[in-house]
Amino acid sequence: MAEAKLQYDTFCGPLPEDAYTSVTGEFSMFRQDRLIESLARARYGEKMARLVMNEAMDKLESRRIDPISGLLSKEDWTELVDRKIIAFELGRRSEDKNNGAVLIMFDAEGFKRINDEIGWAEGNRRLGVIGKYLRDSARLDNGDLLSRLGGDEFFWLVPYDTGVTDGSKVIASIEERLREPLAEKYPGLLSLRWNHTLYQKGDDLQAMLERLDVKGSAKPFVRSHSQADAEYQAALEKSGIVLV
Repeated sequence: MAEAKLQYDTFCGPLPEDAYTSVTGEFSMFRQDRLIESLARARYGEKMARLVMNEAMDKLESRRIDPISGLLSKEDWTELVDRKIIAFELGRRSEDKNNGAVLIMFDAEGFKRINDEIGWAEGNRRLGVIGKYLRDSARLDNGDLLSRLGGDEFFWLVPYDTGVTDGSKVIASIEERLREPLAEKYPGLLSLRWNHTLYQKGDDLQAMLERLDVKGSAKPFVRSHSQADAEYQAALEKSGIVLV
């Protein structure tokens, strides 16, 4: 129960002075103490209820966020993605065509060295920089979901309307955002490697994650901030992505 609720009892005992002054001005003409008392308690009860609700929402929000990266926690991200995937199939049976998605997995190059040679505090700071970079790159108001699932692995789900566009165009748009100059805006940002997969009918989250399980940077379709332009273009072509 919220601390504000514990300070005063809405239904018995005296209320703070401002609870009475908030209504006496409006009802002084009646000079009915019982009416004023009832109205004061009603309004004060509403105020306390709002405080309790706000505190509860703040606590809920804090549980939903990974404190290091500022992104959704693993548990909440997984739950939201599972719900989204279930909705994709339901969308096929209605007028809602928002039933496509791209899932991108990122990992940071050189992160282990930062932790080993400089320390975990600096490592955590660098993870926070990655989180900010991904938040700025995503379109959260369009339903994008970002999370750090552990260590230096980050995931970005991008839902899209299959009646308007297709996955290759969505990926191309994301690639353009990811390759913009970063050093000045995000000091300390580690180079990222990333790979993607598209939602396929019948997928669950585990199936999509398994398709992303690529080891090392030698795989031809893994892109990276550290790649030379020619290498990056070759990786795009292997992935079937065309930047116009």
